[in-house]
Amino acid sequence: MSSSITALIVGLVLVTTFNLIYLYRAKSNQSFESSVFVGLFHKEQLSAVEFIRNKIVVTLKDIENFNLEQLKEKGGRSINVVGDKVKFFISDKKEENELVFKEINNILGGK
Repeated sequence: MSSSITALIVGLVLVTTFNLIYLYRAKSNQSFESSVFVGLFHKEQLSAVEFIRNKIVVTLKDIENFNLEQLKEKGGRSINVVGDKVKFFISDKKEENELVFKEINNILGGK
């Protein structure tokens, strides 16, 4: 192959790769509706809610009555269950996680 054809192919591969990376980042940074997450929690099942290092930590009265799959389907990330606590985040942006925390905290009549 001639060097110009090789350069053209390499250029096309690079452009395609950068476009795919850009589209992936744009998709992962889509806005969210905090009400979608807040709707998963009900006052009757909540004991406490905390915001620790960009994670929302929800203490539940009965972990068996909470649907972790729904949290995952709605976009909850890095979900960990420790005893009666569910720890998760929904965004890489602290402000978005904090907004969801505040809205869940309001369910409990928080400050």
